[in-house]
Amino acid sequence: MTGHQTARAFLTRQPILVELDERLPYSETQGLAFLYRHFQIRSAIIVPLLAGRNCIGCAGFAVTATQPYDEADVHTAMELGSRIAAANANARTFDYQRTTALTLQRALLPRDIPQVPNLDLVWRYLPGASGAEVGGDWFDVIPLPGGRVALVIGDVMGHGLQAAAAMGQLRATTRTLARLDLPPTHVLTELDDVALLLARSRGDTRAATGS
Repeated sequence: MTGHQTARAFLTRQPILVELDERLPYSETQGLAFLYRHFQIRSAIIVPLLAGRNCIGCAGFAVTATQPYDEADVHTAMELGSRIAAANANARTFDYQRTTALTLQRALLPRDIPQVPNLDLVWRYLPGASGAEVGGDWFDVIPLPGGRVALVIGDVMGHGLQAAAAMGQLRATTRTLARLDLPPTHVLTELDDVALLLARSRGDTRAATGS
């Protein structure tokens, strides 16, 4: 709304109800007289946006009606401010978790695939849809004894940080089991048990798929 009033609401963490009157000196209203003269603002409320113990900003409400704001309006403005602050905090948390999951997923995917004799390998990883939430998809190329190679594609059910972390655990387990030169059926059976344990630890009945 204005610097002085906004700073006071921010520092005190209390709403401010301002009655605008053109007779008030400019020095006392810190620019509110400008709002009165140019926009016919009669009354204004400035509320702090409180997210837990933190104040992340302020919101201003103004009215041009002849009936000015009252204490009931202040209460409503504080409720709106609480909802704005909560939405902002949730958006920040979601963005942080998504960025962390995306970073983890990219770090766990193979950067370079191994050179395998008599086999040309080319890869490219693309999400299922533009703007899709980070999931637990992965692939791997694992050289095996006797000139063999294991090509692995997996998908952890769900999205977000937990799915990306589970993907990393399953990928590490897959590489360990494959390098023991176990039969494919044995590897898949062991992976199925690990996937179920991971799903239960996350409180999720879903697991993962792979081939």
